[in-house]
Amino acid sequence: MMTFRARILTKRTTFLTWLFIALSSSAYSQPLHWLVQKGKQEFLILGTVHVGSDTLYPLPERIEPYLRESDGLILEADLSKQRVVLPTANKGDFVVNLLSDSQLQQLETAAKTLGIPSSRLKQQPPWVVALTLQQVQFSQLGYEPALGVEKVLTQKAQVNKVPVFGLETMQFQIDLLGQQPDNGKQMLLDTLSEWPYAQSNANCLIQSWKSGDKDNLEQLLQTENMNEEFADQFIYSRNRQWVDTLLTKASFSEGKFLVAVGTLHLVGSDNMISLLEKQGFTVESLQIPTKSGCEFMEP
Repeated sequence: MMTFRARILTKRTTFLTWLFIALSSSAYSQPLHWLVQKGKQEFLILGTVHVGSDTLYPLPERIEPYLRESDGLILEADLSKQRVVLPTANKGDFVVNLLSDSQLQQLETAAKTLGIPSSRLKQQPPWVVALTLQQVQFSQLGYEPALGVEKVLTQKAQVNKVPVFGLETMQFQIDLLGQQPDNGKQMLLDTLSEWPYAQSNANCLIQSWKSGDKDNLEQLLQTENMNEEFADQFIYSRNRQWVDTLLTKASFSEGKFLVAVGTLHLVGSDNMISLLEKQGFTVESLQIPTKSGCEFMEP
């Protein structure tokens, strides 16, 4: 679920928009991916996007053969176990009671561009509204969760009888979103302030992901204007926890595994690759990177 921009969006929404990023291409995509080895453990770690279309594929040619021969597919969360409970929220936590008149007008404008009634959105917690706006926008651009990288890899794993594991639960991801201050009010405000640039920036992010443009992707985190607590909750603490799970969970103690996680967990400080390298793993970059040729727009 978590399941979820450009040069470069400067607010925390940038990270969350990745929950819904997709890609278009007629050739092999070249997203960031590495072969990581130590002793009896081997991981092929792939940076993902969580929605897509038929034009997203094929992935790099090494990915599917590796999956078929692997001892398991490791995802942020096992997508086959999707039952979650939404955090409870009272009316005081709804958008209509948290946003000013001018902010509500911004919401109405964004909703109108998508053809969805703002009256319904106003009766939801802000984090739900922010994700809804992004989901609907990407759907209208032709990108769906069913064709996201994790979904496609899960289907291929099931066909080939490869076990699927989750580094965390989907319930954890939902709770993380719902536990933001004011039910994610700032997340929604950032989404609305960036709305005029959302489509252009999404296209640039898509191209950056497709090209494996690590410089662009690293700038994404370096220039974000997010507070330390938010960054640690949504990115860095999860990176550390995931690496600890890879190192300590008995199921992963030996063998070869395809690890597919959101790309922002693989760049910047305390990314999963550097954390594993500090633990004595050898790291080999496998992508053939090119420059994306785009720039991100700021509000």
